[in-house]
Amino acid sequence: SPEIVTISDMFEKLSELQKADRIEMLFMLYDIYIEISKAKETFDEFHYWGEMLLSDFDDVDKYSFDTQQLFHNIYDLKEIDAGFSYLSPEQIEAIRRFWSSFLPIGNNDKKKDFAEMWEVLYPLYTELRNRLRTKGLAYEGMIFREVVEKVKADSDLEIPFEKVIFVGLNGHSKSEEKFLEYLHKRGIADFYW
Repeated sequence: SPEIVTISDMFEKLSELQKADRIEMLFMLYDIYIEISKAKETFDEFHYWGEMLLSDFDDVDKYSFDTQQLFHNIYDLKEIDAGFSYLSPEQIEAIRRFWSSFLPIGNNDKKKDFAEMWEVLYPLYTELRNRLRTKGLAYEGMIFREVVEKVKADSDLEIPFEKVIFVGLNGHSKSEEKFLEYLHKRGIADFYW
């Protein structure tokens, strides 16, 4: 019978990296966070943020976002306000109300912690990827991004299958979409939605 694999397993087969243990990544991310931010947070205090960051980093890579642009100066609302000079005062107020649900208002510790976290997102993301890569490890989105970058750079990526049949795909990421297009163009993939 044919070999049956998930799309995630297929990406892993094509990657030089192995999927890392989530707990190991959390501790690694915590160490990086403490080094970069000089924060005095305990691991227990960081755990909630760490889980959220790992999920966000995974999504960022699966959807092939420009990470430097994405994480750049998001906390600086003055720049955002300056970019909306063409909007009416009512529209600007609606945007501020929207952002207020994400950004704590006032000068309190929560707002400071939130702003500091946004400042270090790109260095955290970059250093986590570097340390994982050094160990031959990755999170799923990192593996997806790596395979898609190989696909873009090398039209003759070695696929360990003569024919690939995808069954029941639904709601795939940008990385999966690019990979499926690549296999379709090579003529080795069939799709049954």
